[in-house]
Amino acid sequence: MSSIPIVPVSLTAIAVFMTMAVTRTTTTTTAFAVPRA
Repeated sequence: MSSIPIVPVSLTAIAVFMTMAVTRTTTTTTAFAVPRA
């Protein structure tokens, strides 16, 4: 039974990681794109 909570936790961790990655990428892209524009 101890393995059941691991799945939701893993999915949550992945979702958070993906969100942070997208946010970081967007911020970096904006930081480089704005000065050029």
